[in-house]
Amino acid sequence: MNDSRVPLFGKIMLFVALGHFVLIAYLAFLALSAAEGLLLSEAQPLGGDFINLISTGQMVLAGLAERIYDPNAFMAFQRSIIDADIFLRLWAYPPHSLLFAWPFGLIPFVPGLVIWGLLGVTVLGLAAKRYGFAWWEIALLVTSPAALQNAMLGQSGSLAAGLMLMALSQRGSRDAMPVLGAALLTIKPQAGFLLPLLWLIRRQWWLILMTGGAVLALCAITLMVFGPTPWIDYLGKTVPLLGELEKYGSGPFMLMIPTVFMSARIFAIEGDLALTLHLVFAAILGVWLIVRLVRTDDRTKQVMLLLFATCLMTPYIHHYDLTLLLIPALLLLRRTDEMPAWKGHTVRALVVFAWALPEAVLFLNSFGLPIAPLAILALFVLA
Repeated sequence: MNDSRVPLFGKIMLFVALGHFVLIAYLAFLALSAAEGLLLSEAQPLGGDFINLISTGQMVLAGLAERIYDPNAFMAFQRSIIDADIFLRLWAYPPHSLLFAWPFGLIPFVPGLVIWGLLGVTVLGLAAKRYGFAWWEIALLVTSPAALQNAMLGQSGSLAAGLMLMALSQRGSRDAMPVLGAALLTIKPQAGFLLPLLWLIRRQWWLILMTGGAVLALCAITLMVFGPTPWIDYLGKTVPLLGELEKYGSGPFMLMIPTVFMSARIFAIEGDLALTLHLVFAAILGVWLIVRLVRTDDRTKQVMLLLFATCLMTPYIHHYDLTLLLIPALLLLRRTDEMPAWKGHTVRALVVFAWALPEAVLFLNSFGLPIAPLAILALFVLA
């Protein structure tokens, strides 16, 4: 699958990506130059939501794991690190994430932020290489707007995309790497919830069994180490609060979500109805996905369909998670030479849109033009 030759369109995208990277690096330098301590602005901490990870790590090491999913207690602890009103910030990952978050409690804030950012792009790059992406495709992935947003906002989208690629890169019937990738991906379930469907259609029973066992083991260890309180509070406090915020809250986060659900909310549709509309759309798309997966033996096409559908079906994907969209877009780009001219040009335009969407969605949504789901649906149709 790996091809070192760079097509002309790939060279153009690399040139654009390099220019974009330089511009973002310059803007980041300006922002850091104006920072006061760990604050970039009055309410914006350095590294965005990285404050959540380092707070979680420190609370685990301090024996306060049972308070992490109590929003008031969690935000109070954050104030001990950054004494400012940084608005509502929660640890939104399920409790088995605590098994992996604690090392960041040992690292000072700035080095920890750098390590966290490097971890995401490293896992993404290595997983993309393992899957079979060419060097120039990997370069586009790790320097994409989505990957840069992750590094600047302290997010896990690059890491999740890497774990997804790991889960999809099976080599041999007993390859353990897909199991590891899929099991860890349950920490961010909205990214990998369709994986069991693909494995079921492919009849990859070993992967299903071993991944299920690994996830159960992680949950059991979490219960033994931290007790039931984190699970009770996560399901009883954090998840409901997040759901209420997404349905009824307002603010910059609405600009960051390129889904049918948020498009409906931007069009002033009430939260519960917007979610219902999204779920109806997701159900119809899910049936369509199953039909298309069953009808093809082309494994690359199955991966493209799965990832495009993931971006469409989850209601809460954010702009920094859209490496999951660029991955199948690049796979589809490889096939443009085999397409009719009109289709190839359309795909190329949509690939550029997918690359730029993590930033473009902010402008589109702010101007009341939430068209991102239509473009993603077009990619799904053309795959």
